[in-house]
Amino acid sequence: MKSCVLIGNAKLNEIDNNILSKKFDYVYSFCNNISLTKSVKFNELIFIIQSFTLNFQDYDDEFKYVRYKKAKYIKQLGNNTKTILFGKKNNDNYVEFEKLNIFQKINHRQIVRAIFIFFGYKKLFKEMFLLDFFKLLIVFLGFKKQINSGLRPSSGYYILIDLINSGFTVYSVGITNPSKKYISSNVKLDKRPHTFFDKLIYDEISNKKLNCEIW
Repeated sequence: MKSCVLIGNAKLNEIDNNILSKKFDYVYSFCNNISLTKSVKFNELIFIIQSFTLNFQDYDDEFKYVRYKKAKYIKQLGNNTKTILFGKKNNDNYVEFEKLNIFQKINHRQIVRAIFIFFGYKKLFKEMFLLDFFKLLIVFLGFKKQINSGLRPSSGYYILIDLINSGFTVYSVGITNPSKKYISSNVKLDKRPHTFFDKLIYDEISNKKLNCEIW
């Protein structure tokens, strides 16, 4: 069974020694903590980024600055870094973006599919309002392309369940507790947009013996 560590976007100063003592087949890392991957022993790095970060100039100033800061972390990557992109739009105006070897683009249908695989139909039907369940089902069956943020997990929790679904032993750092508010130096949200599914995933991992450890 292959092992990996998922490094989320919650700002970290260091990585737990329990993880540093191991060697992994893969490191999956979001922008904010890409520098910390240097302290981890692994065979291959997979970088994860969202399309709105690559297209930071298209947004209002409040979010533009935050996303620009994330995009700057690309400078720390080596050339031809294997990259998972959330969304399809890829801005090619910046030479640094040429470092990204985008081998996988994630859309809403893939996210919904991972949700069904992870929980199963019965669990979702039990936990969700009937209308919301059918909204998921419509996207899963391909009749609709998108679903609102309240009915899908955050990108970090999606990657987490997708790796578990794929049979990886997963260690995770920098994936925040979904019960807490989202707060950064520039943006404060009283309610996290993906709370429902992030909490459902967090509880499922905490309550069952899955191939995953969250640090």
